[in-house]
Amino acid sequence: MTTEIRDLHPSDLAHLLTYDMNEKDRSWCHGQQVEIMCRLGKAFYYKETLLMAGGIIPYWNGRGQVWTIFSPAAKSYFVSLFRAIKRYLVESGFNRIEASCCPEDKRARRRLDMLGFKLDCERAVRFLPDGTDQSLYSWVRN
Repeated sequence: MTTEIRDLHPSDLAHLLTYDMNEKDRSWCHGQQVEIMCRLGKAFYYKETLLMAGGIIPYWNGRGQVWTIFSPAAKSYFVSLFRAIKRYLVESGFNRIEASCCPEDKRARRRLDMLGFKLDCERAVRFLPDGTDQSLYSWVRN
């Protein structure tokens, strides 16, 4: 059985946001942002279990920024989910997809490495609007 990629609905996001997220992560998931996320995002399901929501926000044709929200259930379906994410990246049509994460978040960094993202910048100082540093990654189509 494989992970299925479906259209993202507001109820999928609402479900994922009930999990333990810190306030900074939760702060960008509201109002117009949720509408944009649902329009551009996908829900990743294993049977009827929601594993993740994610998508790519385009900067311009061929280049975009990836975003993800994982469910605690994702751990149980890791291999299937990561195969689906890789398939999604390839089928997206983007030539360059960028990602960022907290430099101290070893789990996020490991996930990006496993998905084929390459480290572009170890620490971009004051990268986010709140002044938070980020590590910058990119996935480039071969």
